[in-house]
Amino acid sequence: MKHFLLLGFLGLSLAACQTVSQPVPHIQASFDPRQAAFINQHGDGTIKGIAFITDDHGRAHREGGETVRLIPASDYAKVRFNELYNGTKFVAVQNYPKGVTIDPRYGRYMRTTKTLPNGKFTFNNVPPGRYYVATQVLWKAHDGGGDRGGAIYDTVRLNGHEDAPVSVIVSGT
Repeated sequence: MKHFLLLGFLGLSLAACQTVSQPVPHIQASFDPRQAAFINQHGDGTIKGIAFITDDHGRAHREGGETVRLIPASDYAKVRFNELYNGTKFVAVQNYPKGVTIDPRYGRYMRTTKTLPNGKFTFNNVPPGRYYVATQVLWKAHDGGGDRGGAIYDTVRLNGHEDAPVSVIVSGT
C-alpha cells in the first residue's frame, strides 16, 4: 500500500491539480524491473540537491516538505518523462496531464526524500547508475489566482567512484 501512495507524483498527483484539459499521454513502454533493480542495492554515493522554480518576476520559490523522487533511468522511465514533460523539464501546474496510467511495480523501484524549507535535499547510499530526480514546487498566487509552479526534474549519473556528493539543481531548465 505504501508503494502505491508513492506513485502519486508521476501519476495521480500530476492529474490532481488539472485545470486545463490536456491530451492524455500514451506511455508506449512496459516496465522491466530488471532495468531498475540496481536502485535497491547498497551504494556509497550521495546526491545533494536543491529544487526551486523561478517565477516571472525572478523570485526563486523553494518549498519545504515536497517529496523528491530518485528514479532509475529505465526505458520505461525515459518514455514516461518524455511523454509527461513533452520534451522539457517543467510542467506548469495548470498543464498537469489527466488520466495517466502507471505500472504499479514502477513505484517499488524509486527512493524518496523531502525537501528542507530552503529546497535542499539529500539521497545517501546511492548505487551507481543514471537517475531522474523529480519533484514539484507549488505556491499560491498573491492575486488569488490559484496555484503556481509545477513539476520539475533533472538527471544525474553516479559512476561509483565519486569522492564527494554529486550535486543536482532541479529547476525545470
